[in-house]
Amino acid sequence: MNIYMLNYLINNSILKTVLIIFLILIVGFLGFIIFIYLSYKIYILVKGWVNYNCSSNTQYSQNSYMVLNKYRDCDITRVLVMRRPLSSFAIRLLNFVTFGKMNFELENIRRADKNFQLYHPSMIVEIELSNGFKKLIYIDKDTNINIKDGFENKFNSEIIPYCLDNKIKLGELFDKTRSKMGTIKFFNWNIYKNNCQTFTKELMKTLGIAGIRKLDFLYQNRNFFKKKMKLSELSFYIFNIIHNITVMFENSINYGMVSKLQLY
Repeated sequence: MNIYMLNYLINNSILKTVLIIFLILIVGFLGFIIFIYLSYKIYILVKGWVNYNCSSNTQYSQNSYMVLNKYRDCDITRVLVMRRPLSSFAIRLLNFVTFGKMNFELENIRRADKNFQLYHPSMIVEIELSNGFKKLIYIDKDTNINIKDGFENKFNSEIIPYCLDNKIKLGELFDKTRSKMGTIKFFNWNIYKNNCQTFTKELMKTLGIAGIRKLDFLYQNRNFFKKKMKLSELSFYIFNIIHNITVMFENSINYGMVSKLQLY
């Protein structure tokens, strides 16, 4: 093999290697662009579903269904609207997803008002049983609608009692409220648009006790979340991811959902 042939082969090999590397770089770059574009579209799609359109619940949990089904034909004789300080776990969760903003804002507010609290509203209804005795039913909404047989005030709750002008049965209270709100909004939760305050307010409207003063008691800290604690897009996304995972876990492990019977 002469020197000219050897130089040709070497140059040709180098050219092929350069071309292969160049093609790999082009394909890699195009693949990276396509990956970025598709992953962004998927992120936007998932973010919108999680933040605004997620509807994990369409029926009562098993425990709530059993209590409601047992006492649905009992008349409500008295109502207690109540609020209790938000749990330390909820505060820590909000502080985590807001990257410390929750504690920062609470400390600022408590410099001027040391007694400021964030509250979780709920309701207790007194029903009359067929034997004439009375029973208390506890109602609230977090990841699910909770309807519990009995109540113990162990959370330092503040309570306002109400007597009803018109009789309404326990089942009617939920049926009418569900009809007004719609199934998706009734069963599901959103930190801004459909939270525990919204749910309690709708129950109060069905009962005819939703006066201005009463709603002020219910919405004591609404400006805190709408103004001072407006979550960033990322915080809102993380919070709702955690919330929806919790909902799915509760529905599949702790409670189980009623699959055959529906309450209308």
